[in-house]
Amino acid sequence: MAFQEDEFFGSLYKDNYDLMIKISFRLTGDIELAQDLTQETFALALFNMRKLRGHENPAGWLVITLRNMINNERRRSIFRRHISLEELPIEPGTYDDISIEELLPGKLSDEDKEILRLRFEKRLDYKEIAALLGITESGCRSRLSRALAHCRELMK
Repeated sequence: MAFQEDEFFGSLYKDNYDLMIKISFRLTGDIELAQDLTQETFALALFNMRKLRGHENPAGWLVITLRNMINNERRRSIFRRHISLEELPIEPGTYDDISIEELLPGKLSDEDKEILRLRFEKRLDYKEIAALLGITESGCRSRLSRALAHCRELMK
């Protein structure tokens, strides 16, 4: 059964990824945000695989889920204040000596901590992280999305 689910998900991903990026980019105007939201949508699809396999239109489920995620992001962004570095009340670099692991929840898995450290502490891009971990770039994005979701859950 797991092989069939992997095959189903792989096919769903391959057949719909480009469309999802195009929709997301058209609605957000930000390629990085579009990629992140698309990856988060596929992470949700993976989480809901049993329900999705029985859905009459899995591609439609993906598009509707993506649109909901974009709408949620828009609502959240209304409450975010964007400030420049000059407006910060502290000097840049003040906290450079604090590692990201000190800020992460202790119950986060070592795998999640590692990918978050590579992305946010080492500031490596997806391609570099994928090469280090021996995974595909899309696998890297998916793993990073899952790690961020785990982190959010543990910080609630």
